[in-house]
Amino acid sequence: TLEEPPRDSLLMLISTGIGGLLPTLLSRCVRLSFPPLPVELVTRFLVSERGIKQDKAEVLAAMTMGSLGAAIRLEAEDLLEKRKIWAEKIDSLEQENYREGMVLAEEFAGTREKSLEFLEWLEGWYRDILVYRATESLQGICNLDMEKEIKNQAKLCKLERALFILAHAVKTRRRIQRNANRRMALENLLTEIVRKY
Repeated sequence: TLEEPPRDSLLMLISTGIGGLLPTLLSRCVRLSFPPLPVELVTRFLVSERGIKQDKAEVLAAMTMGSLGAAIRLEAEDLLEKRKIWAEKIDSLEQENYREGMVLAEEFAGTREKSLEFLEWLEGWYRDILVYRATESLQGICNLDMEKEIKNQAKLCKLERALFILAHAVKTRRRIQRNANRRMALENLLTEIVRKY
């Protein structure tokens, strides 16, 4: 259809990222980027239109980095509580305790959705650690309500290490999106997290 589109037609393809799209497809498209909304605007919308309390709205807006649709979706989920549990589990992993990493991988591999939800959070978590580690400021972090935990992890995790784990989490999420074995992909990631560095 893209090679020989119908006359007088306009085809719109929507994607959250171009990394997985074929170069032959991209060469036939004009790319339009839509930047995220300012976090303050999303917060105001959640407070005024959805009736969410200011502090929770600020956390949701920061977590979704300006994505109004994602903030509305998260509001209905128990993700705020899950994140705290996940952070505790990741923080409690001991170096070279590979068995503990395997057990955790099996837990997160339950369903594809659960795995992807965890990995998306993990990317944001290590992004926050990187931001704080590099700037010593909490401005721009996603997990606003977990300031203490981020500061503690930033002290323990070297910049290069956080960057490595973040990249590995992104790679793992992409593998699972392409239907790789979830447990094996998560075991690989968690092995890297517990590896002594």
